Amino acid sequence: MHQLNKDDRDDVIENFAAQGNALEISSAKSRESGQNVRTRRTQNAPKSTEQLSSKNIGTESHQLIDETQKNESATEQANPNHTLKVEARPTSNPQHDRHPRTRGRRKTKARKKTGGWPITSGISHQDFKHLIRSVEYLDYRGFPFRHFISIRPPAEITGNAARKKYCRDVSDSLRRRFNRNGHEFIGIAVFELEPGGLLHLHLAIYTTSKSAKLLKYIKDTEIFHARPYDSKGLGYLLKSRLPTHPDRERELIRKFPRRKNEKIRGKRWFWTKDAKAILPNEGRTPVRDTELNEIRVKMTLHATTPLG
Repeated sequence: MHQLNKDDRDDVIENFAAQGNALEISSAKSRESGQNVRTRRTQNAPKSTEQLSSKNIGTESHQLIDETQKNESATEQANPNHTLKVEARPTSNPQHDRHPRTRGRRKTKARKKTGGWPITSGISHQDFKHLIRSVEYLDYRGFPFRHFISIRPPAEITGNAARKKYCRDVSDSLRRRFNRNGHEFIGIAVFELEPGGLLHLHLAIYTTSKSAKLLKYIKDTEIFHARPYDSKGLGYLLKSRLPTHPDRERELIRKFPRRKNEKIRGKRWFWTKDAKAILPNEGRTPVRDTELNEIRVKMTLHATTPLG
């Protein structure tokens, strides 16, 4: 074999090194050119809204982070013992946010399932005044109460709801009997439940000489009892009222004696259908002073005008 001298060997090594550097430079230039082409394509391509929004959100978040870091550093410099308070973000419920108007309806439906009607231990003072005014209004209109009826369901019927239904069925059958014979069934009914007793119903109605005969055909029993309505009838009807102010109670206790009653769920009193047709606003709201004064004036003028 041909052996190279030391000088020739050094020249060959330098040539190889130069060729290797040239290859590395060319490959680097090709890579840079490829990257530039890709960047030009991406820059010239249309950007989507999501990319734009994400870019804006990213820049805004970075700005907020920088501001918070600056504020934290300032507070730490001013007060080294300062502790950062982290407030929890309120989590949104998608079911409530989706249907914000149905929240109250769901509550009322749930309340109806659990019973619906409130539990009362007697006639409130507001209802008491409302009933007194309404009875006076009916009296001035020419429909005074003249008969008092008590309905006591049999002892076999247990449960306040079942006994209330029985009382309402008896009063409805009596109303239908009056209407079939051409008479109006005008009155008020009050439920009572004395301590240790059973729930029953008291009913005060307006009767004429002809409609009173219908009550005579009904035999008095332990379930149904009818008697004439006297001056103490209204006090006996409303004896389940709740106490009021002591000064006012001294005046009421003589005419309207009070008895303790047990709690009842639902309505404690109701007007008959024919009475609702006569009372203003169907007896839902108390009779106003103007309405009561107007009917008083009309009745006094009618009583003082000469006949013929």
